[in-house]
Order: sequence, then structure tokens, then C-alpha cells
Amino acid sequence: METVFNFRPMQDVMTDHPEYHSVLGHGGIRDVILGANDGFVSMLGLVTGVASGTSESGFVVLAGIVGAVAAAISMALGNYISVKSQIEVYDAQIEQEKTEMRQMPDVERREVWEIYKKKGFRGKQLEGIVKHLTSNRKRWLNVMLQEELGIHAQDLGHPVQSGVLTGVAFAAAAAFPILPYAALPARTALWVSVALTLLAVFATGALKTRFTKRTWWISGMEMTLIAGIAAAIGFLAGDIVADVF
Repeated sequence: METVFNFRPMQDVMTDHPEYHSVLGHGGIRDVILGANDGFVSMLGLVTGVASGTSESGFVVLAGIVGAVAAAISMALGNYISVKSQIEVYDAQIEQEKTEMRQMPDVERREVWEIYKKKGFRGKQLEGIVKHLTSNRKRWLNVMLQEELGIHAQDLGHPVQSGVLTGVAFAAAAAFPILPYAALPARTALWVSVALTLLAVFATGALKTRFTKRTWWISGMEMTLIAGIAAAIGFLAGDIVADVF
């Protein structure tokens, strides 16, 4: 009796498994975490360093806002260029694969054969799978991209979306270390800023385990430790510079 394989589209499989879904998508989550983490860490280090060398809260706020705007724009543009470049590389690989399928179809079919042979298929099952996958150009191309090159459509991302998400996340995170200086004296605001930011960092690290599946408190502590080190270095740097000048 011949075994019939029912190859379901990936979108159907994802529909049956809600853990793959998110409003932002995996790429969007990556962009938000990237921006937020850098916003927390870099701006905490900056304002703590400035605060250690001055007693003027207004000066700290000014330095923080200017630094946050410049860094948010830099992060957004940097991530936009990075994602765009990655897509261009993928597009070139896709075109190369299309050319090979058109010019060397037997070689490409043999590659599909080898891929699924390594997965444990043999005999008529293997022949049926290869025939099914290579009978449709689009399906065949998807197999080569995913199995041979490791390229998945959901990993390509959107340059503009990635840039915007990273920049906005950076700016939002940067507000945590800056805002206390707008309401409190510099010395008091310094400790409130550090405590508030570290708490927000821990919460972000814990929340991201919803997608990474890591232990929440370990992830939170890891990010908190990094931010704490940045704050300590910033404080020492500001203190040293203030003594020198």
C-alpha cells in the first residue's frame, strides 16, 4: 500500500500552534528588545555619568534628551540599513538558487534527495517526497531556501518597520533614567534613576522569556547586571572627569 504524504503549508501549521503568533512577529520582538535594552543601558550610563559630575538636574536632563534623540535616530537608521542589507543578500541567494534550478534541475533534485535521505526517508517514500516537492517550482524553491540555505521568509523582516520599532523602543526606554532628574534634585534623582531603570530592565528581561522560553528571573538578572555595570562605569567616568576639570 502506497503511503500518501500530506504536505501542509507552513501558515496552516502556524495557525494550529498559537505560540508562533505575536502582534509584532519574531523580527519585531527582536527589534523592540534591541532598542529597549540599548536605551536602558546606554542612557543609564550617560545620565549617571553626567550626574556624578554636576549638581544641576537641568543639565542632566538636557544631556540625557540630546543623547537619547541622537542615539535613537542612530539606532533606527543602523537597524534599517542592517535589515535592508540582509534582505539584499537573501535576494541574491534566492536568484542564484532560481538560476541553478533552471540550468541544473537534475543536480538540484539530487540535493533535495540527499536532504530528505538524511532525514531518514528511504525507497518509495523518498521518491514520492522528492517528486512531490519538485513538481511545483515555488514549493521546490522554498525547500531549497529553507533546507539548504536556512532562509525563512519570516526571518527577512521589514527595514522601515525594524528601524522605527528600534528607535521608538530606544526612546521609550531612555525615558526611565532621564525622567527622575526632571522632578528631583540631582543627587536624589541619581539613585531614583538607577533604581527605576534597573527595575524596568529586570521586567523587560523577564517579559522577553515569553518568546525565548528561558527562566524569567535569570533573564531579568542578566539584563539588570549589564545595566548596573553600565551605570557604575558611567558614574566612575563622570566622577573622574569632574575631578580633572
